[in-house]
Amino acid sequence: MYNKLSKIGLFLPQIYFFAICCIIAANPNFVMIGVAVFLLALIFIKNKILNVGVAAFLLFFSFWMLLAFLSDFHEITIMDQKAWEFVILGSLFVLANFAMSLLMGYPFFREQVLISKGDDYYIA
Repeated sequence: MYNKLSKIGLFLPQIYFFAICCIIAANPNFVMIGVAVFLLALIFIKNKILNVGVAAFLLFFSFWMLLAFLSDFHEITIMDQKAWEFVILGSLFVLANFAMSLLMGYPFFREQVLISKGDDYYIA
């Protein structure tokens, strides 16, 4: 059971970013639809190096989203219901993007750690 959950957990970032791309593609802007299709193609290609590259891109994008969120947060003058909604949903979205970006590169980094541990055992 745990093994099945861990395998599903490895696909969780792809599912999350697939949902984000579908939301972006729902907008009738052709540039955004092109970006969404390109990102989906990169996400579902089973190349570890490319997956790490996409994860790094999404991590930088998440950092940019954090800066945009903090910039908009700085402009809030009155904390009413709409402002609290923005703060809570925006912070959840930024945290989810950071977490999913890190989880997307996890299989590659885990493999690199296992390889480095294997090299140490052969040297000793």
